[in-house]
Amino acid sequence: MGVLQVNNLDEMADLLLAFLYLPVPRGRNVGVVGIGGGISVQAADDCEAVGLHVYPLPPEIRAELKKITPEAGTSIANPIDSTLMFSPEEFYKTITITASCQQIDLLIVHMTLEFGIGYLGGIQMMQAVADNVIRAGKKTAKPMAVVLRTAGSLPIWQGFLELRERFQKAGFPVFPTVASAALALGRFLQYHQSRDRNE
Repeated sequence: MGVLQVNNLDEMADLLLAFLYLPVPRGRNVGVVGIGGGISVQAADDCEAVGLHVYPLPPEIRAELKKITPEAGTSIANPIDSTLMFSPEEFYKTITITASCQQIDLLIVHMTLEFGIGYLGGIQMMQAVADNVIRAGKKTAKPMAVVLRTAGSLPIWQGFLELRERFQKAGFPVFPTVASAALALGRFLQYHQSRDRNE
């Protein structure tokens, strides 16, 4: 019947964000860019669990990423786990290089606010990161979802609200976790693929 089922109001809100902000991706190959080894591994599992394919980046894309990515504590496979989140211009390059892979259909970019706001440079630094993520998203023209992770402490939550508004005004949906973003994107694609088959 073309109806998407959700299990709670949070899932409904996330799905509405996808419909409000995202163009329809060509397919299910996703590039995941962010920071945190454990989070990146979990992100791959979250995407694959809902039918999004974390596409292995080809050697030429990895070679470009390697030119700007520190070797220690990072990964340039996919998900891309990079400390360059805290270097706005280099993070911009990381996203655009990843998106330049022809097989990548959509992007999930995730950021940790406690570390960025609380320890590394405050809200001003995260604003600069956000502006460069927006710039990268507009340059690639591929659908991009943003994940702003926070444990919810009051100063960080205020930063979350400001950054979320910044992204949404620029036309990018913001999700609280990679899992919630992946679930919404998977359902969004399911709807459009089902509609295409029925037309």
